[in-house]
Amino acid sequence: MLLEDISYADPCSYADYELGVWGVAYLLSQTNERFLLDDFYPMLNELGWEGAFVGSFGISSERFYTEFAEFLEYPIAEQLDNIERIKPV
Repeated sequence: MLLEDISYADPCSYADYELGVWGVAYLLSQTNERFLLDDFYPMLNELGWEGAFVGSFGISSERFYTEFAEFLEYPIAEQLDNIERIKPV
C-alpha cells in the first residue's frame, strides 16, 4: 500500500499520523525548521495545497511520496542522521 492510498476509513489510518511526523521531519531536513510557517502555509490560500507544496519544496507531492518511501527503507540510524540535519534558522 502506498502512503497516498491510506484513507481514514482504513483500519491502518493511524499510520498517517505516525508517518506524518516522519514526513514533516523529512521535508524540514531538506529545508529549515521555519519553512512550513514562513513559506508553505502563506501560499495555501492562493495556490492550493499542491501548488503551495510545489512552490515551497520544489517537487510534487507525488515525487515526495516516492522519495519518502525510499527514505523509509533506510536503516533507522540513517533516517535519524538525515533528520538531525534540519537546518536551523
